Amino acid sequence: MTLSNDERELLLEFIKSKYVDYYDIRLLIAKDLEENIVKQMEEDKDMTFDMALNKAYQSYGVVGFSNISDTYMKQIRKHFFKLVLKRVKLEILRLTFWIYFSLFFIATYLLLMFFEVNPFIFAGVLLVILLSGFLYVLTILHKQIKALKEKDKYYYLDEMLLSNNSVLFPAIYAPLALSTNLHWIAIDLVVSKALLALATTISLAAIYLIVFNVYRRRASIIFTYEIEYLSEKTGFNHNLI
Repeated sequence: MTLSNDERELLLEFIKSKYVDYYDIRLLIAKDLEENIVKQMEEDKDMTFDMALNKAYQSYGVVGFSNISDTYMKQIRKHFFKLVLKRVKLEILRLTFWIYFSLFFIATYLLLMFFEVNPFIFAGVLLVILLSGFLYVLTILHKQIKALKEKDKYYYLDEMLLSNNSVLFPAIYAPLALSTNLHWIAIDLVVSKALLALATTISLAAIYLIVFNVYRRRASIIFTYEIEYLSEKTGFNHNLI
């Protein structure tokens, strides 16, 4: 015995009414509820859907869906990291990636050597330029997320995509972090500038990976997530997902 799509829709509306904001979390909880409801209705033929639903919800205690939501969020985070790291791995294994990485490193190093730029000023100006471009892309993504929220199909994975800093974002600050700590490193000027050029190149590479391998491929990541994770975990019709 399984629930109909209409009953599953009612489940999702019920879960939403209990302050579960993310649609993918609702789907996962709905699967748990469905198993409980079906079991009750099979054991007691007089049990209605509403009665079974209320009884199933009571089993979550006074905290409601809070604990189970946190559990599913942790699982989704792990899956998200795997998706992103897989894409990053494919990109950094490409020869062209390392060619551009090397060329930018050399260009940055020559600029530092030729103009004798103060590392603090260089790191600060470069960081402002890089973050300006990054924030522009982030603004576009925010508009897409707003549209998803209006359609009530906002995944927790969307939230993870928006807060991708837990994966790659810290690398953007590499030149600033290094420049403020160069005085602790007992090395000559040439090596110091080489390190700063390397940190700057890493920063640019991180922004490139975030923008072109995560944000711009959001639709592909979501589709993979729906097929490989949500459909497998819930067994629901893809139209419902």
